[in-house]
Amino acid sequence: MHGINSKERRSFTRLLTNTIEPVRLHFENSEVVAMVQDISITGIGILTRQSLETGTWFVLEPSRLGRGLRPELRAEVKHTTKLDNGYLVGCHFERFLTVQDVQALG
Repeated sequence: MHGINSKERRSFTRLLTNTIEPVRLHFENSEVVAMVQDISITGIGILTRQSLETGTWFVLEPSRLGRGLRPELRAEVKHTTKLDNGYLVGCHFERFLTVQDVQALG
């Protein structure tokens, strides 16, 4: 976990992680695989190779087939930051993340 920062606007602390497997983002007509940068019960930071537009909604799923999140976990892109090797995308979940979701994500 990171310390509390006076500029931090999140209500819940995000955990930095490199232990969660890649995730799939399902859009209406496409799919993107992303790496998890950080996660909390209300949102997720992901690393992608392409920019995602603020306000875009998607369904988040584990990359490993056979695992799923029930009910489905929808998220909205809140911001995208260009990095040297891709994009950091901050997203807000439509519902709180559960223990079962974390287990399914790996």
